[in-house]
Amino acid sequence: MHQKIAAVLSLVLLFAGTGCHGGPDAAHTADAICYGGDIVTVNDAQPQAEALAVKDGKILMVGSREQIERSYKGATTTMIISPAKP
Repeated sequence: MHQKIAAVLSLVLLFAGTGCHGGPDAAHTADAICYGGDIVTVNDAQPQAEALAVKDGKILMVGSREQIERSYKGATTTMIISPAKP
């Protein structure tokens, strides 16, 4: 469990400079969408998620990859997939 939390915190820190936000215009477009790895939300109602969106170093949303891409993916959004587990 501590490894998952450390992995999530590492992702957040790694992408803190890229940020994400979504929508039809540039002001609402994610800087980065991260998916493919373990995302632990620390929320009992939604303990895990498939993807997260970050903008200006802040997590905007966690949820399904489809939901995040639909809401936050734009032409300049960087898609970041977690490396495969050994």
